[in-house]
Amino acid sequence: MIRQTLVVWNHRAKKGRPPLLSHTVVRVMKRTVHKGETLGGTHASPHLRRGHLRHLPFGKVVPVAPCVIGGARDIQSPLYRLG
Repeated sequence: MIRQTLVVWNHRAKKGRPPLLSHTVVRVMKRTVHKGETLGGTHASPHLRRGHLRHLPFGKVVPVAPCVIGGARDIQSPLYRLG
């Protein structure tokens, strides 16, 4: 195959054309999933994201509200004691 590639490159060079870029063919096999088997990966556990200030590129600062991540609605907000 390498010899064939060199022949093609030489033939193209004689005609004033640039050489072709090399490439690799990859065959991807389908994966069979059996009943009860998982493909892995999990979703994030439900949690609270704290509010914060976002600094935008043009100098403006905007507040970002706290929110629940992960779809759970029954999470209670933690209390923080300052000072």
